[in-house]
Amino acid sequence: MKFLFCFLWLLLVVSQGIAQDNNAETKAQINKIKKSSTYLYGEATLPMAEDALELAKELLSSEIDAWIQEKKKLRTSDNVVVKNVSELSQQMTLPRGNMHRAFVYVKKDDIIPSDNATVINNQKQNGGSIPESVIEVENSAESERQTVEGMVLSEILKLHEFSQLKNCLTTLKQEGKISDYDKYSNIKTPSDYYLIIYNRQGMIEAVLEPGKDNRKNLKTNGMDNVSNYKGRGAIGFKF
Repeated sequence: MKFLFCFLWLLLVVSQGIAQDNNAETKAQINKIKKSSTYLYGEATLPMAEDALELAKELLSSEIDAWIQEKKKLRTSDNVVVKNVSELSQQMTLPRGNMHRAFVYVKKDDIIPSDNATVINNQKQNGGSIPESVIEVENSAESERQTVEGMVLSEILKLHEFSQLKNCLTTLKQEGKISDYDKYSNIKTPSDYYLIIYNRQGMIEAVLEPGKDNRKNLKTNGMDNVSNYKGRGAIGFKF
């Protein structure tokens, strides 16, 4: 019995040692990538592993988008291909409990232009004038629409964390209160969208109205700019 207890204790110690070694190896690899100028990366630390990974991917997408804008060859290409995106994860014990660190990265050389692609726009174009009998109904609908938009914005401004966004935006779209939402990197015309901006810790920092350069920040009621939030992630939505 004593021998069995010693064996189990030794097995536990060895297992903990292996986990610590793996964590140390992962941490060293992450630090090496962060110090290298050949990579772009996204990093997040949150209580839930899946939330951390999703946020890290969002942040990497923002970094990739910024990199594309810096490089004329990429910026002027019709399409850009991102190859070989890799993931690393690490479990950490902090004073506030177990946390999960997610780290995703890609080599800058693996972001390449891909021209000669064909995009088919399948939207039907509607012509003709609006009958006068419809105008009064539309005026009434406009007032109702403004009320709904105000309620939606109020609901979104109550959110504080990235992990709350998906359920909220999904519900709003299902209820028909917003027409679309997506990652900032997937939006073709960001100026048409409200932007919810969050940091690497998953905390929402700003909600910006649609616009090109200067936008109103609904959290502060002051003027703001997307350029003030480098290294953050964003989700856009529109009515």
